[in-house]
Amino acid sequence: MMEHREEILSFYRDKKVLVAGGAGFIGSNLSKELVKCGAKVGIIDGFVEHTGASRENIQSILSEIELYDSRIEDIASLQEIVERFEFIIDSMALTPHNFGVSYPLLDIQINLLSHLHLINALKGTEDKKLIYLGSRGQYGQGAGIITEETPQVPIDPQGINKMAAESYFKFYGKKYGFSAASLRIANCFGENQRVTGDDVGLVGSFIRDILNGKTVEIYGDEFRHKNLVYVKDLVKIILEFGMHDFKGFEAYNIAGLRVSLKNLLEAIIEIAGKGRYVVKSFPDAIRHIDTGEAEFSDSKIKNKVGGFELHDLKKSLTNTIKYFEKQISTEGRDDLAV
Repeated sequence: MMEHREEILSFYRDKKVLVAGGAGFIGSNLSKELVKCGAKVGIIDGFVEHTGASRENIQSILSEIELYDSRIEDIASLQEIVERFEFIIDSMALTPHNFGVSYPLLDIQINLLSHLHLINALKGTEDKKLIYLGSRGQYGQGAGIITEETPQVPIDPQGINKMAAESYFKFYGKKYGFSAASLRIANCFGENQRVTGDDVGLVGSFIRDILNGKTVEIYGDEFRHKNLVYVKDLVKIILEFGMHDFKGFEAYNIAGLRVSLKNLLEAIIEIAGKGRYVVKSFPDAIRHIDTGEAEFSDSKIKNKVGGFELHDLKKSLTNTIKYFEKQISTEGRDDLAV
């Protein structure tokens, strides 16, 4: 493992990497790890409300990066910026599903149009490589085993717009001559994610409610399974993938661990030392955006990178709960969050 770590360090050392959305949950974790690897990191982020972007997320690396503090559509010199970097990771996203349902125009602006602005800036550049962070939600509910060949039938605006953005990367990559890989990611959790508001994700909402003394509600069946990815594992997978060559357009699933809601909650309650949950029928607001529990296969990316190790669920949950405890004690309870 130490030898493999050295390979990552060697590959990214002095490499110029641009992270769009680099102050957000996943983007900030990527940016920090790239800085540790010795990469020359640029971050584009307008700190748009509801995206999870925060200056606190990147405070520790501000002196070591180039920060373009603006919404991507407002950067007049975007093409010149893009040309200066060898490698681009596009992690721009609006993540709260129900919020996107209520505000579809904002979802379009962030989950689709922001990526088109980046694509426009790639016109005329030479042989750029880009990784786009897609979503399990692009497939919708699916059935059986979901592979990269499974038809994408998204059931909410976020999935629709992320699928559309991916399609534009595929089309314009061929037209403009850049290579793009879409990584379709399952539910992600971990440090630097929001602890308030609607965009805390499945695991985050469970942790937040338990720490705040609320009874967690499970809808449908406690034995339903979900795929979960710890953000530190995701970052490692993305960086390992980036070391391998890819041409044209390629798509890969990232599944993480497959865990029942019962086992997930029991682990959180054990680590937190408190909490309870109840099982209820699906409310309409949740039923229409729930993607079900079809098995999510990521054998394709494992074959590409030669396999990878994941954190033990309890270890990753322990790290995340510690982060939530610290943030909640600083920001206060979530009861008043907007």
